[in-house]
Amino acid sequence: MSPLILLPGALGHATQFDNLIAELKTCNIQAKAMDLAGQGLKPYSTDAITVPLMAEALLFQLNELKITEPVNIFGHSLGGYIGLYLCMHFPKRVNSLYTLGTKWHWMAEIADKETAMLDPEKMEQKIPKYVEHLKSIHKQDWKNLVKSIAFLMSDLGLNQYLKPEYVLEINHLIRIALGDRDAMVTLDETANIYKTLPNAQFQVYLNTPHPFEKSDIKKLAADLKGFFL
Repeated sequence: MSPLILLPGALGHATQFDNLIAELKTCNIQAKAMDLAGQGLKPYSTDAITVPLMAEALLFQLNELKITEPVNIFGHSLGGYIGLYLCMHFPKRVNSLYTLGTKWHWMAEIADKETAMLDPEKMEQKIPKYVEHLKSIHKQDWKNLVKSIAFLMSDLGLNQYLKPEYVLEINHLIRIALGDRDAMVTLDETANIYKTLPNAQFQVYLNTPHPFEKSDIKKLAADLKGFFL
């Protein structure tokens, strides 16, 4: 089996996959969780603040780890978007891809709505516990990190790197999954990208909201095993 790489979403971190990695081990699958550029306790390429730059930074880190063969990727949210971007622009580096809770449809209005919630001053006032959480799981200054994610989302709204017409020639085996209670990602946008990809599967997780921590880890591990093996 090709190496299995686990990628978190925006403001996520590699350690959120600890329970999934342990569950995968019971299925005899070894997986490696990696932080996205600038995030987590081992940040790298903190100036990589667009999807293309994050993708290139991830490839650089894989090369540093001497992982040069095609990898399998599980990507949650932004991690799935970067995974599909790699399939499109660096097809030989990816074997297959499994995404969960990835937002595929971006435009300026959607980006504005998402970035409105990424104001450090407002966050300190309205969600102080979450701010403390960010401080504990990211080595980079949390305010700079939040601002960089806001810029990334604005850039997504401007450039829309994975429009359906752009991904028509991606032939990797891909599963597009969504939680039925995901308040950030719509069923329509998820189904549309699935229908556009020529070699894709579609899956809905019941009673599952957007945060990865709310996922059914045993179910997810079993599904990953069935997909990647």
